[in-house]
Amino acid sequence: MELAPSSLGDTKDEDILALIKKHPYFKNPCKYPIRIISIMKYLKKKGFNVSEKDIDLKVDQLIASISDVDKIEFGLYVVKK
Repeated sequence: MELAPSSLGDTKDEDILALIKKHPYFKNPCKYPIRIISIMKYLKKKGFNVSEKDIDLKVDQLIASISDVDKIEFGLYVVKK
């Protein structure tokens, strides 16, 4: 019996990145920045275990790797239009 991955550590980075890109902010960006806590809450709502050690650093790297995303400071991002 196989279990579905229940945490971000069990999934591939591409899958996490695809889910992050589905966040409403990235679909329709505005001039205001988004915080990493909002993205983490979105991932938790989608069923991922965000209580893993250093998961915020992994998500931070994935968000920074998205084209047209400027990292203002740790945990604060804005999308260039």
